[in-house]
Amino acid sequence: MQPFMQAMNFRHACKKFEPTRQIAADDFQQILEFGRLSPYLNTFGWSSKQCYIALANMLTGAASMGIDSCPIEGFSKSGVEALLGVDTSQYGAAVVVAFGYRAGEQPAKLRQPLADLVEYR
Repeated sequence: MQPFMQAMNFRHACKKFEPTRQIAADDFQQILEFGRLSPYLNTFGWSSKQCYIALANMLTGAASMGIDSCPIEGFSKSGVEALLGVDTSQYGAAVVVAFGYRAGEQPAKLRQPLADLVEYR
């Protein structure tokens, strides 16, 4: 199986992480690089919408390294910015994601067959 397909099969939104296992600093730096190397424009209005490209690259890149992740929706933007001390005149929180190692087995992926989703001619 190709490495990218292996990462896609491994990747899921992990809901429970192993609390005693930490990601090595070099591995976490590499995950951040996956995001940094993604295309973006340096304006918050644009990049806050395009950050999902970087997020997808970070999630799949982490999966290729055997590291789990969970993107988080419904977070308090102002609460996160206050907690992190973000200068909101220049920056803003657009996404939140957790990285770690899964605790136990994850449930099987349930996906519709490709033929039910895509038609091409």
